[in-house]
Amino acid sequence: MNGQLPIILILFLCALMLSFLQWLHGVGIFGYGVLIFGVGVLVSIGYWLFDLCHVKVNDTGLRKRNVAIKLSLFLLFAFSMTFIMMFMYHWLNEDGHVHGASGGGGHVAASDTGIGQHGHAVVFSNVHLRGYLLPVSVTVGHKQLKVSAKVPSSVVLTFVNRSDMPVYLRVSAKSSPSQVKHFVNYSLLYDDKILQLAPKETKELVTEIAIGHDFPIELEPFSLDHFVFGLDHPSAWKKMQGSIQLISDS
Repeated sequence: MNGQLPIILILFLCALMLSFLQWLHGVGIFGYGVLIFGVGVLVSIGYWLFDLCHVKVNDTGLRKRNVAIKLSLFLLFAFSMTFIMMFMYHWLNEDGHVHGASGGGGHVAASDTGIGQHGHAVVFSNVHLRGYLLPVSVTVGHKQLKVSAKVPSSVVLTFVNRSDMPVYLRVSAKSSPSQVKHFVNYSLLYDDKILQLAPKETKELVTEIAIGHDFPIELEPFSLDHFVFGLDHPSAWKKMQGSIQLISDS
């Protein structure tokens, strides 16, 4: 039986991987295969290790057996990590952490010298989608905008729902350099905006932006990155079936 256990284990592993791939592609019945062959893998490994621990060997054989057991446990751990990392990636990227949707946008030393009463700052605006196969397109009205001191301007984001279902979105923004946030009056930097788009609806989000005469000249020009979060498409765990849209810049 000892010589047959490795072969049985390999067969169970192959069946487990094939069942898992079929389950990812939407064949629900193979979920039972994942469960059955997964149990078979664990039972085979457990019986193999139990059998190894009860075989009487000399010192050399004992050392080899210990190495074999440790190597088997390490390989099992490494194999499981390849699957766990997929779930970890989606968990970390749920709110954009993996691709920089949170945190600061760099640091620049700023002095007390402002742009003055008649000064201005150039703002570069970008937009990023966060969602797998999100059926929404977003454009920014002015990718480059000149904002004068104490003269409010508007940043316009246009949302288009291409699907036949309502879509719920959360919009936020961050600035680069990060210190800009303390000198700019722009609501999306502080509070997220929740939007609901009806099927095939086009909607504009107009947000006022204003700076004061004390805006540091070292922080000009600066950029505003807008992040649009939406629910993943139901096939988010079946990426073999279509193209991946983790980041879309419009």
